[in-house]
Amino acid sequence: MEGFRKPFSKTDNAMFDAPARDACKKFFPESSGIKVVDHKSTYAMDLCLNNSDGLIRYIETETKADPRWNSPKFPFSDLNFLGRKVEHLLNRDLDYSEKGLWVLWNYNYTQHAVVTLKEVLQVYNDRVTKFGKGNALVAWNNKVQRDQQGNAKKPEYFLKLPLDMVHWGGLASVLKRYGK
Repeated sequence: MEGFRKPFSKTDNAMFDAPARDACKKFFPESSGIKVVDHKSTYAMDLCLNNSDGLIRYIETETKADPRWNSPKFPFSDLNFLGRKVEHLLNRDLDYSEKGLWVLWNYNYTQHAVVTLKEVLQVYNDRVTKFGKGNALVAWNNKVQRDQQGNAKKPEYFLKLPLDMVHWGGLASVLKRYGK
């Protein structure tokens, strides 16, 4: 099953989504002047960052459930951004990509990586220009496997993000760098 698109799982969602949201919320105490709230739509970004003037940024959270990332040094050569999230970004209001941040937490929520969604889309558009739309995303596992009914399983696709575009442990510094 590894490398194939999994159906939505309430168990996985409860195990990884809520803790990732909580980790983001803990980054901004009330004294910071920033309020982190769950997005009112379950099909939109996970969180909204607000200040007294209103919305600052959207945050999409994710947990990398691999215990090899347990220190500030990231043990992989790139970040894998889910291809289906790219598809959602391309089909959403431009405001999401302009104001969105992707925050990837390690499995115990002690380390995080931040990438602006504008940068994610730039990498995607560069790959489309270089390789064509059909080859912009990379299949995790391109071997054909079948489910119990004999139907081919869809592979999970990723956008490979270079590590030099990642802001490591810098959720607050990203806000300073890109403005509120």
